[in-house]
Amino acid sequence: GGVIVLADDNWQQGIIGIVASRITERFGLPSILITFEGSVPLLSDESPFDIGKGSGRSVKGFNLVTALSECEELLEKYGGHELAAGLSVRRGNLDAFREKLNDYARPILNSLDNVQVIEADRIVSADEITLDLANELSSVIEPCGHHNPVPSFIMNDVTITSLRGIGAGKHLKLTDEK
Repeated sequence: GGVIVLADDNWQQGIIGIVASRITERFGLPSILITFEGSVPLLSDESPFDIGKGSGRSVKGFNLVTALSECEELLEKYGGHELAAGLSVRRGNLDAFREKLNDYARPILNSLDNVQVIEADRIVSADEITLDLANELSSVIEPCGHHNPVPSFIMNDVTITSLRGIGAGKHLKLTDEK
């Protein structure tokens, strides 16, 4: 595994961080999306001097800013923290940046235990999950948001036999073996 580095001329700068988060979540690897939006004049060809703006997301155990610091001579600027960073890079340095970043990243990423860790608030059993419990919880914990995240639960040894969307796709109905 390595760092997924993707670039395009037309991606909107405002959404590349969100998309990078989804890619990292989906593949369990750090990702950086770079857009050259606005740096390419409409009537001319791309230039090695075009500046792309990038947004990156990482995985636990791989410090993205440290990795970018290993490539700083190829970047115009960079900053952020372990799990999220931003950068600017010239188009002419993009391939060298991708290669140097991955040369640094591969041994670190290969040494990580690539098991995705799912954190939950509590392990529950099937007989604990009732509509009364759901109503009681919602009256105690809501509203949920940034500083009050929605709680998550794990139920072990369950085999889902069917699932379907209900309520215009806003809810999911799961059926397990009985």
